[in-house]
Amino acid sequence: ISRTGAVLGHASAADSDFHSVDVSQDDTLIIRVDLPASGPFAFVNDLQPLIELYGTDGTPVTSATGGVLTHVATVTGSYSVGVLAQNETEGEYLLSVAAAPKGDMNLDGRVDTADVDGFALGLANAAQYEAIYGVHPALNGDMDGDGDLDFDDIDDFVERITSSPPASDLNADRRVNGLDVAPFVDALING
Repeated sequence: ISRTGAVLGHASAADSDFHSVDVSQDDTLIIRVDLPASGPFAFVNDLQPLIELYGTDGTPVTSATGGVLTHVATVTGSYSVGVLAQNETEGEYLLSVAAAPKGDMNLDGRVDTADVDGFALGLANAAQYEAIYGVHPALNGDMDGDGDLDFDDIDDFVERITSSPPASDLNADRRVNGLDVAPFVDALING
C-alpha cells in the first residue's frame, strides 16, 4: 500500500489480511479502518476489526480495536499492517494509510503551503482539528519535539514549508534515504 493509500479487503477468523507500507523515521503513521455497509438497508457487515502494526523486523509494535491507530515510526523501512477479525466476526473493510512527515497537517503525505490552514487550526483549536483529521494536531505539528503544538513550533514549521526538498528526494518525503532508491530505478528504467 502506498504512503497515502487505501485498500479494500475482507477479514474473518480464518482469513486475516496483512499489508506493508514504507515509512521514514519520525513519520506519523495513521492507519484507519472503516466498515462499508454499516447503515440501514445495507448488506450485513458484522466485522469487529483489530488493527495490528508490526515493525521493520516483524515484531508487534502496537494495536487498536477498530477505528484509528497512530504511531510515530522509530526507524525507516517497511512496516506491516494486519487487519484481523475479532470475536468470530467477518466482513469487508477499507484500510487507509497515511505516512505523514512532521509538518504535514492536512495528512496528504507532503509538507507544503497547503498545510498552513491545518497548522493554524491545530494551534487555535486542537479539538476541532482532531474532529476533522482524526488525530491530535501535536502528532505532526510538534516541530520542536517538546510534546505539544504551541507558538514555539511556528518558526520551525515555516522553515519546513518554505525550504525546498533536495533534488535527490525522489519520493517527496523531504529526506534523502533508501526510500528514494525505488523511484530512482523506476525513473531510470521508464524514462
